[in-house]
Amino acid sequence: PALTIPHGYCLSWQSGLLALHVLSNALIDLSYIAIPITIYVFLRQKHQYLIGKHLFWMFAAFIIACAMTHSMDVVVIWNPHYWLQGFILAITALVSLATAIELARQMPKLLQLPTVSQLQAVNQQLAEQIAQREKLEKKLRLTQFSIDTASEGIYWIRSDASIVYANHAASSMLDYELDEFLTLKISDINPNHSNEFWTAHWQDLKTQKNLKFETPVRKKDGQFITAAIAANFVEY
Repeated sequence: PALTIPHGYCLSWQSGLLALHVLSNALIDLSYIAIPITIYVFLRQKHQYLIGKHLFWMFAAFIIACAMTHSMDVVVIWNPHYWLQGFILAITALVSLATAIELARQMPKLLQLPTVSQLQAVNQQLAEQIAQREKLEKKLRLTQFSIDTASEGIYWIRSDASIVYANHAASSMLDYELDEFLTLKISDINPNHSNEFWTAHWQDLKTQKNLKFETPVRKKDGQFITAAIAANFVEY
């Protein structure tokens, strides 16, 4: 078999040259080991926000393989394990090739990822929308409070004469609990409003948009009172 000698002979065993090679390879080795550790910590913290996480692991494997080649560069200075070094280089080559191929394959998807400026623009739009929505919600709460606490009875009615919403003044005027009042139809509180009458009344209101009239309404105990009605047609 052919005789192999340590790589240190190629460096003439010069102490300064040896130190340069050993220290440089050792620092590269340590750096290559630190990088995968950093990648691991990053993936542990942000894994739910990432796509293509396998690329990170492939890069980590590639960097570890590179670290092993630099470790062998130090080993072969004193020990001529060139076959082992060759196998490690071959493994590094395969890992590097696989990483390069997968990176190229994933590149179209990666290029579609938004830039920092695009994300900032989207965040700004969302912030503006949230601020606008908060203003609208504040107005709606104020409107809702005004309706709920109004001294006049207010209720909304569908085209089928069912009561969609009412404030407390509307239900208490007829001695109903609010939840009970919301289960009624107009015919329950005004027997004169038959289905035919209500259909004609609805079409009339739809055409004129608002009507004012007086009509008898029946309380929960069966007694009738006269109510002044101001009706407005609203579509939403």
